Amino acid sequence: MFQKIILGVGAIGLLYLGYTLFMQPNQFALEEGAVNPVADGMLNKTQVFINRRAQLDQVSIDSKLFTDERFTALRSYTAALSNQSVGKSSLFDVPGASPTNEVGE
Repeated sequence: MFQKIILGVGAIGLLYLGYTLFMQPNQFALEEGAVNPVADGMLNKTQVFINRRAQLDQVSIDSKLFTDERFTALRSYTAALSNQSVGKSSLFDVPGASPTNEVGE
């Protein structure tokens, strides 16, 4: 019984969708005179991206820098970090209290 109802509702929905898409095509068409701020903003940002990409394509990097003796002679001055425990061993520990003391004392 419920399957027939669901199929009927689905068929009506498909008929409505088909009618709106194929019988009224001008409803969703893009008009030349229409102002769409979202599309205009997207086009402006795309143009900015294209301009910046063109500027970056003109940049050339000299790879001799990485083979230079001064670059390859650089030393790292970092120190190894010791392992430290993170967090508390118990959620109910009070900072500065000894494990035997109670909070209410």
